[in-house]
Amino acid sequence: MASIEAPAPSPAAAAKSTVGQGHRLRTRPRPRPRTRPRESGPRRGRTGTTVANVVGVVFTIVMAFPAYWMINTAFKPPTEVLTFTPHFFPEHPTFDNFVSAVKADLFLNVLRNSLIITASSVPPRWWSASSVRSPWPASGSTAAAP
Repeated sequence: MASIEAPAPSPAAAAKSTVGQGHRLRTRPRPRPRTRPRESGPRRGRTGTTVANVVGVVFTIVMAFPAYWMINTAFKPPTEVLTFTPHFFPEHPTFDNFVSAVKADLFLNVLRNSLIITASSVPPRWWSASSVRSPWPASGSTAAAP
């Protein structure tokens, strides 16, 4: 069986392809080592993670408490609101505060104005925010930011 060999390049072509390179030409790119993407920030142990979680939970409770107290107070009758000792749950929940708020003078006008302002300002903000290209890569991407 006869073997077929590729023709040898001319000496000028061989010299031209290796001049000034000092190393062997590669025909394929070198394979990159498979590594996990580096997690942001320093690595923490179990104690550091527990402390961070406890601090996060305490911070969340402190920040959410005023909203809870406002909603809780809305369902209390005036006698419970003005007591010296705080109660964390209404003893006699009532909707009277909501009824008196809706029946107040100009409440419906103020509510209508608020809804008009919100409906006319929020959608344009969403549109303008969605048309801006983020400088950060999409989540899960390992590509570098431009």
